[in-house]
Amino acid sequence: MELKGKKELFAHEYLRDMNATQAAARAGYSPASARQQGSDLLREDDVQQRVAELAAARNEDVLIEARDVVRELIRLLNTNLATMVNEDGTVKSIHELPVDMQRAIASIEVEEVKGVGAIRTKVKLWSKEKAIEMLGRHLSIFKDVLKVEGLDEVAALIHKGRSRAERVPA
Repeated sequence: MELKGKKELFAHEYLRDMNATQAAARAGYSPASARQQGSDLLREDDVQQRVAELAAARNEDVLIEARDVVRELIRLLNTNLATMVNEDGTVKSIHELPVDMQRAIASIEVEEVKGVGAIRTKVKLWSKEKAIEMLGRHLSIFKDVLKVEGLDEVAALIHKGRSRAERVPA
């Protein structure tokens, strides 16, 4: 179901960065009202439905599903640095590494050590901690619970204040 005018444009723009304020501004709403407009639009059922439709179509286009992301996170968690180095401690060529190890690499920096004539290779891997966090959240292993204490006292103070206000003649 396609929306009309700015709403349709908002739905497309929202998927760019999932920022309702920016999407509203890019869709043509005034910068002064973009924050409120974006927030309001995201509460509308037809806009939510359209964003979901567009997101599903995008996911089909890129041929990626949640299970693919989960598999990639698991690969990252199971990478073994020992597969990256030769017996003498030097880093293997990228082409010699197992594919799973290649996927775990965020960057490679090769530099010459001055005065020694040696080459130093720095390899940075994607964060296993972040992968654990993402996978744990997906699997609902981690529960974000906010425990608020003292609400009974606050409620009693509010009630006491209201009672006083009711006794004051108008």
